Amino acid sequence: GASVTAWLRTGEGLLARAPDPDPTLGLRFEAFRALVGTGSVGDAIDGARRARDGLPPGIWHSIACLAHGAQSFAVGDDQIATEMLEEAAAEAEVHGALTTIAISRAHLATLQSSGADWSQAAPLVRSARALMDAHRLDQYPTMLLVTAMAALVEAVEGDPQRARAEWLLTRRSLTYMRGVAPWANVQSRIALARTSLLLSDRAAARTLMEEAESLVLRQPEAIRPKAQL
Repeated sequence: GASVTAWLRTGEGLLARAPDPDPTLGLRFEAFRALVGTGSVGDAIDGARRARDGLPPGIWHSIACLAHGAQSFAVGDDQIATEMLEEAAAEAEVHGALTTIAISRAHLATLQSSGADWSQAAPLVRSARALMDAHRLDQYPTMLLVTAMAALVEAVEGDPQRARAEWLLTRRSLTYMRGVAPWANVQSRIALARTSLLLSDRAAARTLMEEAESLVLRQPEAIRPKAQL
Protein backbone atom coordinates (compact mmCIF):
# COMPACT_ATOMS: atom_id res chain seq x y z
CA GLY A 1 0.00 0.00 0.00
CA ALA A 2 2.73 2.47 0.99
CA SER A 3 4.79 1.77 -2.12
CA VAL A 4 1.78 2.27 -4.39
CA THR A 5 0.94 5.55 -2.66
CA ALA A 6 4.53 6.74 -3.02
CA TRP A 7 4.58 5.80 -6.69
CA LEU A 8 1.32 7.66 -7.33
CA ARG A 9 2.63 10.76 -5.55
CA THR A 10 5.75 10.66 -7.69
CA GLY A 11 3.55 10.49 -10.76
CA GLU A 12 1.52 13.47 -9.59
CA GLY A 13 4.70 15.47 -9.09
CA LEU A 14 6.03 14.63 -12.52
CA LEU A 15 2.68 15.46 -14.08
CA ALA A 16 2.58 18.85 -12.35
CA ARG A 17 6.06 19.75 -13.66
CA ALA A 18 5.52 18.47 -17.21
CA PRO A 19 5.79 21.26 -19.82
CA ASP A 20 2.61 21.57 -21.91
CA PRO A 21 1.31 18.09 -20.99
CA ASP A 22 -1.20 16.21 -23.07
CA PRO A 23 -4.58 17.49 -21.83
CA THR A 24 -5.76 13.90 -21.33
CA LEU A 25 -2.68 12.85 -19.36
CA GLY A 26 -4.08 13.96 -16.03
CA LEU A 27 -7.35 12.16 -16.70
CA ARG A 28 -5.55 8.96 -17.64
CA PHE A 29 -3.60 9.22 -14.40
CA GLU A 30 -6.87 9.65 -12.49
CA ALA A 31 -8.29 6.54 -14.13
CA PHE A 32 -5.19 4.55 -13.23
CA ARG A 33 -5.17 5.81 -9.65
CA ALA A 34 -8.86 4.94 -9.25
CA LEU A 35 -8.12 1.42 -10.46
CA VAL A 36 -5.02 0.57 -8.43
CA GLY A 37 -4.80 3.10 -5.62
CA THR A 38 -5.30 2.49 -1.93
CA GLY A 39 -7.10 5.71 -1.00
CA SER A 40 -10.75 6.06 -0.08
CA VAL A 41 -13.43 4.45 -2.22
CA GLY A 42 -15.22 7.78 -2.51
CA ASP A 43 -12.13 9.50 -3.89
CA ALA A 44 -11.64 6.64 -6.36
CA ILE A 45 -15.21 6.93 -7.60
CA ASP A 46 -14.86 10.70 -8.02
CA GLY A 47 -11.59 10.30 -9.92
CA ALA A 48 -12.95 7.54 -12.14
CA ARG A 49 -16.03 9.62 -12.92
CA ARG A 50 -13.95 12.64 -13.89
CA ALA A 51 -11.78 10.47 -16.13
CA ARG A 52 -14.78 8.83 -17.75
CA ASP A 53 -16.47 12.18 -18.40
CA GLY A 54 -13.34 13.81 -19.79
CA LEU A 55 -11.57 11.12 -21.79
CA PRO A 56 -12.39 10.34 -25.42
CA PRO A 57 -13.51 6.80 -26.35
CA GLY A 58 -10.62 4.36 -26.21
CA ILE A 59 -8.60 2.10 -23.96
CA TRP A 60 -8.16 4.64 -21.16
CA HIS A 61 -11.86 5.48 -21.19
CA SER A 62 -12.63 1.78 -20.77
CA ILE A 63 -10.21 1.63 -17.83
CA ALA A 64 -12.01 4.57 -16.22
CA CYS A 65 -15.31 2.72 -16.66
CA LEU A 66 -13.84 -0.43 -15.10
CA ALA A 67 -12.56 1.54 -12.10
CA HIS A 68 -15.89 3.34 -11.70
CA GLY A 69 -17.77 0.04 -11.87
CA ALA A 70 -15.52 -1.82 -9.46
CA GLN A 71 -15.58 0.95 -6.88
CA SER A 72 -19.34 1.46 -7.25
CA PHE A 73 -19.89 -2.22 -6.53
CA ALA A 74 -17.85 -1.79 -3.35
CA VAL A 75 -20.28 0.88 -2.07
CA GLY A 76 -23.33 -1.19 -3.02
CA ASP A 77 -24.45 0.71 -6.13
CA ASP A 78 -25.27 -2.26 -8.35
CA GLN A 79 -26.95 -0.23 -11.07
CA ILE A 80 -23.95 2.03 -11.70
CA ALA A 81 -21.57 -0.90 -11.28
CA THR A 82 -23.41 -2.91 -13.93
CA GLU A 83 -23.63 -0.01 -16.36
CA MET A 84 -19.95 0.88 -15.99
CA LEU A 85 -18.64 -2.69 -16.19
CA GLU A 86 -20.74 -3.44 -19.26
CA GLU A 87 -19.51 -0.23 -20.90
CA ALA A 88 -15.91 -1.07 -19.98
CA ALA A 89 -16.13 -4.57 -21.48
CA ALA A 90 -17.83 -3.38 -24.67
CA GLU A 91 -15.48 -0.47 -25.27
CA ALA A 92 -12.40 -2.51 -24.44
CA GLU A 93 -13.49 -5.11 -26.97
CA VAL A 94 -13.71 -2.45 -29.69
CA HIS A 95 -10.18 -1.28 -28.92
CA GLY A 96 -8.59 -4.67 -28.23
CA ALA A 97 -7.85 -4.08 -24.54
CA LEU A 98 -7.78 -7.75 -23.61
CA THR A 99 -7.15 -7.52 -19.88
CA THR A 100 -9.85 -4.87 -19.43
CA ILE A 101 -12.36 -7.04 -21.29
CA ALA A 102 -11.62 -10.08 -19.13
CA ILE A 103 -11.51 -8.26 -15.79
CA SER A 104 -14.73 -6.37 -16.54
CA ARG A 105 -16.54 -9.60 -17.42
CA ALA A 106 -15.20 -11.30 -14.29
CA HIS A 107 -16.40 -8.43 -12.12
CA LEU A 108 -19.81 -8.51 -13.77
CA ALA A 109 -19.89 -12.20 -12.85
CA THR A 110 -18.98 -11.27 -9.27
CA LEU A 111 -21.98 -8.96 -9.20
CA GLN A 112 -24.27 -11.61 -10.68
CA SER A 113 -23.05 -14.40 -8.42
CA SER A 114 -23.53 -12.25 -5.31
CA GLY A 115 -27.23 -12.81 -6.00
CA ALA A 116 -26.63 -16.50 -6.78
CA ASP A 117 -27.49 -15.94 -10.46
CA TRP A 118 -25.15 -18.48 -12.01
CA SER A 119 -27.10 -18.54 -15.29
CA GLN A 120 -25.50 -15.18 -16.13
CA ALA A 121 -22.34 -15.36 -14.05
CA ALA A 122 -20.90 -18.62 -15.40
CA PRO A 123 -20.92 -17.62 -19.11
CA LEU A 124 -19.23 -14.32 -18.25
CA VAL A 125 -16.48 -16.13 -16.36
CA ARG A 126 -15.98 -18.71 -19.08
CA SER A 127 -15.68 -16.03 -21.76
CA ALA A 128 -13.14 -14.12 -19.65
CA ARG A 129 -11.16 -17.29 -18.95
CA ALA A 130 -11.22 -18.28 -22.64
CA LEU A 131 -9.75 -14.88 -23.49
CA MET A 132 -6.92 -15.52 -21.03
CA ASP A 133 -6.26 -18.92 -22.59
CA ALA A 134 -6.32 -17.61 -26.15
CA HIS A 135 -3.80 -14.87 -25.41
CA ARG A 136 -1.65 -16.70 -22.83
CA LEU A 137 -2.42 -14.33 -19.97
CA ASP A 138 -2.18 -16.91 -17.16
CA GLN A 139 1.01 -15.44 -15.76
CA TYR A 140 -0.40 -11.92 -15.39
CA PRO A 141 -1.17 -11.39 -11.67
CA THR A 142 -3.59 -8.61 -12.60
CA MET A 143 -5.95 -11.30 -13.91
CA LEU A 144 -6.51 -12.67 -10.41
CA LEU A 145 -10.23 -11.87 -10.33
CA VAL A 146 -10.75 -13.86 -13.54
CA THR A 147 -9.03 -16.96 -12.17
CA ALA A 148 -10.68 -16.60 -8.76
CA MET A 149 -14.11 -16.54 -10.36
CA ALA A 150 -13.09 -19.41 -12.65
CA ALA A 151 -12.21 -21.45 -9.55
CA LEU A 152 -15.63 -20.74 -8.08
CA VAL A 153 -17.46 -21.64 -11.29
CA GLU A 154 -15.58 -24.92 -11.59
CA ALA A 155 -16.37 -25.78 -7.97
CA VAL A 156 -20.05 -24.92 -8.37
CA GLU A 157 -20.28 -26.98 -11.56
CA GLY A 158 -18.61 -30.00 -9.97
CA ASP A 159 -15.04 -30.08 -11.25
CA PRO A 160 -12.87 -30.00 -8.10
CA GLN A 161 -9.61 -30.68 -9.95
CA ARG A 162 -9.96 -27.67 -12.23
CA ALA A 163 -11.29 -25.59 -9.36
CA ARG A 164 -8.18 -26.38 -7.32
CA ALA A 165 -5.88 -25.49 -10.23
CA GLU A 166 -7.56 -22.10 -10.63
CA TRP A 167 -7.47 -21.63 -6.85
CA LEU A 168 -3.72 -22.23 -6.74
CA LEU A 169 -3.06 -19.89 -9.68
CA THR A 170 -5.05 -17.12 -8.00
CA ARG A 171 -3.33 -17.65 -4.67
CA ARG A 172 0.01 -17.21 -6.40
CA SER A 173 -1.18 -14.05 -8.15
CA LEU A 174 -2.29 -12.57 -4.83
CA THR A 175 1.30 -12.58 -3.59
CA TYR A 176 2.20 -10.13 -6.38
CA MET A 177 -0.79 -7.86 -5.79
CA ARG A 178 -0.23 -6.83 -2.18
CA GLY A 179 -1.16 -3.21 -1.69
CA VAL A 180 -2.56 -2.86 -5.20
CA ALA A 181 -6.23 -2.57 -6.22
CA PRO A 182 -7.87 -3.45 -2.89
CA TRP A 183 -11.22 -4.10 -4.63
CA ALA A 184 -9.66 -6.90 -6.69
CA ASN A 185 -7.80 -8.31 -3.69
CA VAL A 186 -10.97 -8.46 -1.62
CA GLN A 187 -13.27 -9.90 -4.27
CA SER A 188 -10.69 -12.51 -5.30
CA ARG A 189 -10.32 -13.67 -1.71
CA ILE A 190 -14.08 -13.87 -1.24
CA ALA A 191 -14.38 -15.98 -4.41
CA LEU A 192 -11.55 -18.25 -3.25
CA ALA A 193 -13.13 -18.59 0.20
CA ARG A 194 -16.42 -19.66 -1.38
CA THR A 195 -14.49 -22.11 -3.55
CA SER A 196 -12.68 -23.48 -0.51
CA LEU A 197 -15.96 -24.20 1.23
CA LEU A 198 -17.22 -26.08 -1.82
CA LEU A 199 -13.97 -28.06 -1.80
CA SER A 200 -14.47 -28.85 1.92
CA ASP A 201 -11.37 -26.86 2.91
CA ARG A 202 -12.71 -24.84 5.83
CA ALA A 203 -9.27 -23.84 7.09
CA ALA A 204 -8.39 -22.19 3.79
CA ALA A 205 -11.79 -20.49 3.66
CA ARG A 206 -11.30 -19.09 7.15
CA THR A 207 -7.82 -17.77 6.31
CA LEU A 208 -9.05 -16.08 3.15
CA MET A 209 -12.00 -14.48 4.91
CA GLU A 210 -9.71 -13.15 7.62
CA GLU A 211 -7.42 -11.66 4.98
CA ALA A 212 -10.37 -10.06 3.22
CA GLU A 213 -11.69 -8.65 6.47
CA SER A 214 -8.34 -7.02 7.25
CA LEU A 215 -8.43 -5.27 3.87
CA VAL A 216 -12.04 -4.15 4.24
CA LEU A 217 -11.33 -2.60 7.63
CA ARG A 218 -9.11 -0.06 5.86
CA GLN A 219 -11.99 1.04 3.61
CA PRO A 220 -15.01 1.93 5.76
CA GLU A 221 -17.02 3.05 2.72
CA ALA A 222 -16.85 -0.44 1.18
CA ILE A 223 -20.17 -1.69 2.53
CA ARG A 224 -20.70 -4.45 -0.05
CA PRO A 225 -17.65 -6.54 0.91
CA LYS A 226 -18.67 -6.21 4.57
CA ALA A 227 -22.07 -7.67 3.71
CA GLN A 228 -20.41 -10.45 1.68
CA LEU A 229 -18.20 -11.37 4.62
